[in-house]
Amino acid sequence: MHTLYFIVNPQAGNGSCLKTWVAVEAELQRKEVQFHAFFTNNRGHAKEITEQLAKKQGQIVIIAVGGDGTLHEVVNGVAKYKNTAIGFI
Repeated sequence: MHTLYFIVNPQAGNGSCLKTWVAVEAELQRKEVQFHAFFTNNRGHAKEITEQLAKKQGQIVIIAVGGDGTLHEVVNGVAKYKNTAIGFI
């Protein structure tokens, strides 16, 4: 299984996405899934993180945890990379 990369926007949904992330993280740890989480600090940060991750060699999976703005940034960040799959929570 690939390592999963999560990009979490803790401000999305008036902070409810952070609560969602806490639940997701607990389940990932319980199931011993390898993952890395990155938290956004400002507008455009999710795209920046995504582009850095997408430059890695091999197939990678990036999952956005946030709202439609977070997803929009992640999609734009991977647009020119064919080695990246995305998900959304």
